[in-house]
Amino acid sequence: MPAGSAPEGVAASPDGSSLYVTNNGDSTLSQYTIGANGQLSPKQPATVPAGASPVDVAVVVAPVAAGKPTHEAQCKHGGWQKYKFTNQGRCIAYVKHRR
Repeated sequence: MPAGSAPEGVAASPDGSSLYVTNNGDSTLSQYTIGANGQLSPKQPATVPAGASPVDVAVVVAPVAAGKPTHEAQCKHGGWQKYKFTNQGRCIAYVKHRR
């Protein structure tokens, strides 16, 4: 399954279900579904615009529970207020114990 022109960066989703490739030559991102046997199938659309000459790619996973922190860094620097905790310590305790 060929990528676009001048493929550069490659990243897989943390769950291993998707693969993304930056195409420096045509400024696109190719996107694939990874099958159970490791075979790649193009997603729809197979490529999307990626800005001028992309080189690297990273996959960021959105929090599973909307409105709840998923790692301690989200609780720091006043971030705990966004999640409506009374202080940073309670926010971090939630992340560690999910309650």
